[in-house]
Amino acid sequence: MQDETAQQEDKASFWERMVRYVVLGGALLMVAIMASQGTQTLPTGTTAPPLSIWDTAGDPVDLAPYRGRPLLLNFWATWCGPCVSEIPELNRAHEALGKEVNIVGVMVMSGGPQEAKTGAQRLGIRYPVWVADDATAQRWQVSAVPTSFLIDGAGKVRWTANGTVDEDDIRDALQSLRQEK
Repeated sequence: MQDETAQQEDKASFWERMVRYVVLGGALLMVAIMASQGTQTLPTGTTAPPLSIWDTAGDPVDLAPYRGRPLLLNFWATWCGPCVSEIPELNRAHEALGKEVNIVGVMVMSGGPQEAKTGAQRLGIRYPVWVADDATAQRWQVSAVPTSFLIDGAGKVRWTANGTVDEDDIRDALQSLRQEK
């Protein structure tokens, strides 16, 4: 009887390990595919593509209140270590530069509005968080996260960053935007 129980436990343990390996393998495959696509992003000066986005309550976001002043869109994912590590910098930038620029986290590849709400609360995000569908990420040429875009008040992409950003990066981008005017 003990041998049967031990064999059943070994089989269960084997299948648990197999599931973990399959999940890990799938995650590594996804990272490899994203890396093979390169880091091409929207060229500066182009009109920002449409956004299909929702807030953390699941309601569509109206972009009208954001027109007329710069908007920093930070595409991120809850499972992305660099994305999570830049959140304190984005919080600081939001607090320090909030009168000059709207900073918004656009969650992709991480689930829906409920996951965004839970993730934002768990990670201490103090700026708005929206959820985008895969088609939006493709239109914006987001092939890796984090990726940030600074959009001017006229809806043109003025700056992009692949990888983490900090408050100084955002200040520099805003300074360049002011000098263009």
